[in-house]
Amino acid sequence: MTRSAAIPVLNSVLAAPITRTIRAVPSELPLGPDDGMPTDCVASFDNLRVVPKAYLVDQICTLRPPQLVEACTDDRDTGNR
Repeated sequence: MTRSAAIPVLNSVLAAPITRTIRAVPSELPLGPDDGMPTDCVASFDNLRVVPKAYLVDQICTLRPPQLVEACTDDRDTGNR
């Protein structure tokens, strides 16, 4: 969730955990094989975490523009800013 331009100068980034437990609540962003994920899952915006950038070693998913809009809406709707 951290702006791409800021990542090179930061030690930690804001991340939405991914889970296969799908609750179908508005704060979840559905993801799946079409997005590069191995199975159907969701990004949980109710559980945002600041994590050391060093923990994120492999990029497995890139959000398409409509998903980025939905992710930002989900984040705003949960009160995370």
